[in-house]
Amino acid sequence: ILVRSILILTGAFVALPLIVSVFYADEVKQKIIRELNRHLRSEIKVADFDVSLLRHFPFASFEMKEVLAMDAAKGAARDTLLRAARISLQFNLKSLLRKDIVVRRITVNDGFIRLRIAENGEANYEIWAADSTTTTGVGAIDLSMVHLVRMDVRYDDQKHRQDYDFIFRNARIAGKFSSDRFKLKATGELYCRRFVSGSSLVLRDKVLRLDGALDVDQLTGYYRLEKTLLRRAVGDFVVCVDLTADSSAT
Repeated sequence: ILVRSILILTGAFVALPLIVSVFYADEVKQKIIRELNRHLRSEIKVADFDVSLLRHFPFASFEMKEVLAMDAAKGAARDTLLRAARISLQFNLKSLLRKDIVVRRITVNDGFIRLRIAENGEANYEIWAADSTTTTGVGAIDLSMVHLVRMDVRYDDQKHRQDYDFIFRNARIAGKFSSDRFKLKATGELYCRRFVSGSSLVLRDKVLRLDGALDVDQLTGYYRLEKTLLRRAVGDFVVCVDLTADSSAT
């Protein structure tokens, strides 16, 4: 009886993705595309897209290939915000069966992100138009994890004179992104080309291991660096720098 039960459960486990692919894949693709078009403030181009139930199992995912997104800067002088070989929007398989799709995680592979804040405080990355009337579907994106794989990330804050240039080899950024205030936790391996704060060059050309957290208040624009460590191997030793400061910034 035990063996038979295990075989039945295994068969159901294998068959479920196939059943969902046959009956729901096209509907999921159309729904996600419709919601993306409704909420995006800037142009996004995708070479191909599909629904995958195995790549990020137990999460189902909407896979976009060769993605190009323009930034949200006003006027005609828009630049490229993001380019990636693949972006996966991931959601629970059971939510797919209920046709109540809420994106929980995003994985971005092989490309670059250019984040910029102008001197007047305008950010180029606010490309998603939230809809307060939406309680289900992709319009109510409820992210808890962003996974960056081989991504070149540049952050240029001209207003506060911050300039960061990293290559994230494999990093995970977790937090309740849809909340007004949340803890953002980041772990992973990265290569730091340049880390400039004000007039000080803090780091340059270093391979690092990041393990840190940030207290974010989106209503006030206030954030506070919590316990954050950068580790770098030097010969047989590990140099550990604690970036935590008893200060806050806006």
